[in-house]
Amino acid sequence: MIIADRPTARLILADPRDRVLLFRFVPPAPWPKEPSWHLPGGGIEPGETPAQAAAREALEETGHVLDPAALGEPVAVNEGTWSNEGRHFHTVSSYFFARVAAATVAPTVREDHVSEQWLNGNRWWSAGELAATRERVFPPGLAALLPGLLTGTRPVAAVRLPWTTTENFLSPAMSRRRAPLRPPAGQRRRSTYMSKLIYWVHTSLDGHIHGPNGEFDWARMGPELSAYGDEVQARVGTFLYGRVVWEMMSGYWPHAESMSDDPHDLKFAPIWRSTPKVVFSTTLREAGWNTRIVSGDLGKEVAELKRQAGDDLLLNGGSRLASALTALGLIDEYHVMVHPVVLGGGLPLFPPQERMDLRLADSRVCDGRTAVLRYDRVR
Repeated sequence: MIIADRPTARLILADPRDRVLLFRFVPPAPWPKEPSWHLPGGGIEPGETPAQAAAREALEETGHVLDPAALGEPVAVNEGTWSNEGRHFHTVSSYFFARVAAATVAPTVREDHVSEQWLNGNRWWSAGELAATRERVFPPGLAALLPGLLTGTRPVAAVRLPWTTTENFLSPAMSRRRAPLRPPAGQRRRSTYMSKLIYWVHTSLDGHIHGPNGEFDWARMGPELSAYGDEVQARVGTFLYGRVVWEMMSGYWPHAESMSDDPHDLKFAPIWRSTPKVVFSTTLREAGWNTRIVSGDLGKEVAELKRQAGDDLLLNGGSRLASALTALGLIDEYHVMVHPVVLGGGLPLFPPQERMDLRLADSRVCDGRTAVLRYDRVR
């Protein structure tokens, strides 16, 4: 199957009231008629830089004049595969942020078919409205990215936003598996791919994930281990946590750039902020940073997530939640980082439970110090 590259540049335009512009897009036939809200932007023409394309699209679609040099580097990127009328595309989108003086939309170029974005309406959205809406918004993760941008905090590196899993869009994870592109509605069959649940955990040589007093200062992310984490992260569209790990994560990653200069932390922090998250808790009442709290039946909730997610799911740390999901047979891959330290006690990697057989799928040594073991569940 031939897939053509189609790089695009898109704009996050903020007005003086901290609202961003989205166009309501109704896809033409034969795409499924599923209206969604999109940022202005479009394809990068030959010879253009992404910033030049973004400025041109801003003028053509909104009437706002932007200086390409003032746009700087992209604040976010994403990529994925889509198809239309037998043509198949792989798109890498670069997202630029700019402020405009007024919430106006006055396109200077009218496209040649009636379903163009501005003919279906436009709207300036606040970050809170985007976070709360049940309407489809592209790109996913936009609402979580906005608070920092609107307060003047640009990410150190472009944030990797997820792709979408609507009818004619495949997630990057599915694209890497070379799954067939989905046909139009009415000809579609249910996908046979179910998302995998990955358990990522750091452990000491004596099998503890925290020390006797909760110590976690021994799990070092060197360049090679960080690169391995990037490989796994590229497959993931949702993070899963128990309450304790969530509280630890949410106390650090939202402000990591002001607390650390570690390259891994600086790279992962914006990814953490923008990635959708699910916390399993019966006591937690609210959680920010693109996070949903789930307190229902654990097995049913996770099984449904695996059916719907598209990208894989990543469970990070938390032995009690991991043990419960292991007992339910819902964890597919175990990625265990064994660090060269003996803690002499603390929270065990696995609490006492029934025997479980696994298959060693991969092993490597990272940074000359950490053994990385990947096990798959034996089915």
